[in-house]
Amino acid sequence: MVKKLNPVSYLLKAEQYKNMNFPTGTQYGFVAQEMEKVFPLLVENGSHPGNDKSSPDLKFKAVNYIGLIPVLTKAMQEQQQVIEKQQKAIDDLLKRVEKLENK
Repeated sequence: MVKKLNPVSYLLKAEQYKNMNFPTGTQYGFVAQEMEKVFPLLVENGSHPGNDKSSPDLKFKAVNYIGLIPVLTKAMQEQQQVIEKQQKAIDDLLKRVEKLENK
């Protein structure tokens, strides 16, 4: 599942949505609509009051990055198991090669 994630860099429209207190500068994360296809429980719908009384509420999707931590941790653990298994196979093969070379 983690392989389906697409990390991106982006700029928030801080000037356009001043009342939302967006950070400025380059941000890193995931597109909520893409994340929703892979991990729908980690995307929430939200709204924020418009700039003034006549403006409609702003609707948006937000990624629960804290909820992503256990998913990424599990993926890293699984990856580490693969690495360790491969390293053992490499070590065993190197020992066999060394034995063959010493004959």
